[in-house]
Amino acid sequence: MKAWMICALLPTLSWARQGPFMETGAGIEYGGFGAQVVLPTPIKSLEMYVATGFLDNPSNEENSIGAGVGANYFVNRHVAFGLYGGILEIDSFTDETGYVEYDRKLGGSIGAKIYFSG
Repeated sequence: MKAWMICALLPTLSWARQGPFMETGAGIEYGGFGAQVVLPTPIKSLEMYVATGFLDNPSNEENSIGAGVGANYFVNRHVAFGLYGGILEIDSFTDETGYVEYDRKLGGSIGAKIYFSG
């Protein structure tokens, strides 16, 4: 009987309402044109995410990769405040000997998101 009650209560003891999900978009918090994998947390109004994407640099006709981590805090179901930090751009330079050097530009953003449909 106790085993049946524990099995019946297990789904209610989960630490988040949803599992991880992915969303795509454009902007600093998406690593450029990219995707976020959103991970729920034990705090109902807080979600964490990792992001990666491609950045287009028309000045030197090369693409770059951006990646980082962030968090969204939901004030209500329509408004969330976000914090993001990571690599905003990776550039590569080749010298005359063929040695490739990488230059990473770190940065972050603070923002607000509005969800019209909740």
